[in-house]
Amino acid sequence: MKNMKKKALFIGLVLVAMAAVCFQLNSKKGNLEGLMLENIDALASGEWGPNAMCIGTGSVDCPKNHAKVEYVIEDYHLEAFN
Repeated sequence: MKNMKKKALFIGLVLVAMAAVCFQLNSKKGNLEGLMLENIDALASGEWGPNAMCIGTGSVDCPKNHAKVEYVIEDYHLEAFN
């Protein structure tokens, strides 16, 4: 009878441990998906702000009108654009 209780307790602990591992793996996967979506959003949005200044003629795309220019100059700041 004691052997049966030990086996049942062991099986119960194994099941609880497996459920905890599955839960942990699923929660990490969700965080990676969110991070991936944030990266896609960051790549899709432009790098240039409204104060970008395009100078000259060259091979660089101007963010304002997509003309080929030599230089793109922008004020330096730490705030994100909305």
